[in-house]
Amino acid sequence: MEKRNRGTFWSVKVPSRLNSQLDRYIEEDAFETKSEFIRQAVREKLREELALAQGEERP
Repeated sequence: MEKRNRGTFWSVKVPSRLNSQLDRYIEEDAFETKSEFIRQAVREKLREELALAQGEERP
């Protein structure tokens, strides 16, 4: 039987100011959606933390 990745939803409360800043950033076509931005930021942070755990310097 094939397992499907159904994903997990995160509900994160952020200050209104941060939300507004992200909205403006997305309007400038930097990212398509807030979700896309957040996924990319989390991936980058995880790579950075993994590198630190493996004894590498921060990029």
